[in-house]
Amino acid sequence: METSVKEHRNKQDKLIKDSGAYFYYLRGENRHIFGGVCLKKVDNVWCRGISICSNRDKFDKDMAKKYARSRLLTAIHTKGDSLPVNPDASESSNKLYRYYTGLFYNYLAHITAHKSKYGAVLTSAEKRTVGE
Repeated sequence: METSVKEHRNKQDKLIKDSGAYFYYLRGENRHIFGGVCLKKVDNVWCRGISICSNRDKFDKDMAKKYARSRLLTAIHTKGDSLPVNPDASESSNKLYRYYTGLFYNYLAHITAHKSKYGAVLTSAEKRTVGE
């Protein structure tokens, strides 16, 4: 028997909640969702996983959660950063930079963010999300 979309979404939400992680959607103009972020504090260090949707793809909430959670786990297990985001590389990366500048920082003389980030500095909105 196939599970419904709603049941599948509830399973994704439960996985994130049960792991002690926090999730929020990335929104652009007109509150249009173009990605998601998953946060978790491990050994007193914040880790972040980011998923962004290409303009060529149809956005899927479940996939956004799945990729953000997967990238969060990568940051936790490797205790490092990976998958750098160049704001000039694509429209979706540029949207991330335009609407979520706080996720970017100067790294080796250029502006970047990472889809998997260990030791993340939370933005003020993220601090409100996690209650800090």
